[in-house]
Amino acid sequence: MVMPDSILKQVEELLQRSSTEHGEYERSVLKGVYDEEWDLWYAAWLVEHHINAMLNTNLTSADLATLLRDINDQHQKTDKQQSWAHYTARQLVDMGGL
Repeated sequence: MVMPDSILKQVEELLQRSSTEHGEYERSVLKGVYDEEWDLWYAAWLVEHHINAMLNTNLTSADLATLLRDINDQHQKTDKQQSWAHYTARQLVDMGGL
């Protein structure tokens, strides 16, 4: 059985990949314009890249987008010393009951 710390690391790495991919999306598709609906893009990408299997959940893209926006708001208000990917991974893993 995979231990929660391993899952945390896997989710964090997936979030880091999503950030890189989203940056490329903003550069190439949006031509450098900030993506106001970043949470929807991330959620769709993460679901497509099997985050539900990692978290042992069945989140829809819409539900995950809401979670991502809420977690990001918390991160901005409370703990900017941790990277966004690490903070978000910890929140998602904790919510998954792992």
